[in-house]
Amino acid sequence: MKKFFQRIPKAVICFLSAISIVIIAFTFVFIFYKAYPVIKESGAQLLTAGGFDRQIQEAFYSSDAEPMLKFGMLGLISGTLVTTLSALLFASIIGTGAAIVICEYAPRGVSGALTAIVRLLASVPSVVFGLN
Repeated sequence: MKKFFQRIPKAVICFLSAISIVIIAFTFVFIFYKAYPVIKESGAQLLTAGGFDRQIQEAFYSSDAEPMLKFGMLGLISGTLVTTLSALLFASIIGTGAAIVICEYAPRGVSGALTAIVRLLASVPSVVFGLN
């Protein structure tokens, strides 16, 4: 009987994990199902054409009889890449500088405190920082 009760938490976690996977899979299927007409109509231009803001405005004002289904995401993709690369460059410079100061220049007491602060900041997911 004791082994039965020891297996319950693992079974509950496996069950909840399976439900999470199914929900995520259904979310992807739903999004693809709703986006399929746009993907079919746009083709390769979906990734190579720009002007997404203008396209959204045209789609908003289009009629139900003739929906506007041609979109291009080049601006969104390039903006994401530029932002990501800029953030990586900025974070690399700051992180390397902080590591050099902590390891080479800071006194032992300050180095220990700064190490603890850096580890504490690294343990918090970046999404939590974005919520503030």
